[in-house]
Amino acid sequence: DPTDGQIEFTFDAVKPVHFKGSVNDPEVQSILTYAMLNDQNPGSRFNSINVMDSYGKVTLDKDIKDALVTVAMTDNNQGVRREALKLLGRISFDESVKQTYLFVLLNDSSSALRIEALNALIEAAKSGHSLNQKDLDLVIKQAGQDDNNYIKLKSKTLLQEYN
Repeated sequence: DPTDGQIEFTFDAVKPVHFKGSVNDPEVQSILTYAMLNDQNPGSRFNSINVMDSYGKVTLDKDIKDALVTVAMTDNNQGVRREALKLLGRISFDESVKQTYLFVLLNDSSSALRIEALNALIEAAKSGHSLNQKDLDLVIKQAGQDDNNYIKLKSKTLLQEYN
């Protein structure tokens, strides 16, 4: 319920289970993290990420960040990967977040997600975060090989941020 910040779970285990708590509750976050990594239904994985993104004041710990990194790089559903990338944008930029964006830029089959990752890297550069020469070389390589002209153009924009 967005009005009171409470999340309610109902699922069947050995017996029916009903659980209710705040999205900032570590137990709720643990269930959401487990669901984003393990649920067979992509809608459930998407919703588990989306509910954390819907509450602007959620504290995202290392376990959640690690799960988001894994989902952004490996989930087989483009919408779930995009939702993970979107929520990663709310986490402080660090090496693992940077490597996730670079991985998506270089490897994702979706040009929309590659663009989102590239835009995140550009924003990080504008905020004072840097890419090392190896990372810049990867971006240069991608700029030359990508079949999407927008990505080629935006890659050049990122490189200009570093010159």
